[in-house]
Amino acid sequence: MVATLTTPDHQAEVDAYIVQARKQNEIARMSTDKAKTGVFIGASAHNPFTNQDIPIYIADYVLMGYGTGAIMAVPGG
Repeated sequence: MVATLTTPDHQAEVDAYIVQARKQNEIARMSTDKAKTGVFIGASAHNPFTNQDIPIYIADYVLMGYGTGAIMAVPGG
């Protein structure tokens, strides 16, 4: 979805970040010793409850093999 959602004015920065992130293995990405990094992709998600837009970032610490891969959860009910 990154390729679909990234805006043209952020494409070069996102592409460079992806190249850098792919060089790390999963163990390095899970390390708690390094700073977490991410890049804004130029798109936002709309929160209908607060009526605010939430910026969307890609990050090297979101791992699909860990939990669900979700980094934000909102309780319902």
